[in-house]
Amino acid sequence: MMSDYFITEFLNIDCDDNGYLTTTFTVEDDPLNHYRTIESDEYYYWALDNFEREEITDDFLDDDWENTYSGDKTVSTFSEWLMDYHSEDTVLSFIKETYPTVEELPDPTL
Repeated sequence: MMSDYFITEFLNIDCDDNGYLTTTFTVEDDPLNHYRTIESDEYYYWALDNFEREEITDDFLDDDWENTYSGDKTVSTFSEWLMDYHSEDTVLSFIKETYPTVEELPDPTL
């Protein structure tokens, strides 16, 4: 049976300018002192696909990050997106969309 999960704490969130995300977190009901780690370049593509979609004009996604608009804010590189929009909430959204069930997450380790 596939089951939902709740991330109780982020121990580490690190993303480089190329979109390589490394994050360590705990999930409710995992053994005590165990954590899960995700290392992925998929965060870059997820951000590109999901960046403030409800506020984006039809210019979004032209040549990847070129001419990306969100309201009054122009973002031309992933590095700029990191500074303005990358947060624990965006990482949480990325994890929940990429790994919708606890069975799809990496196994907990010590």
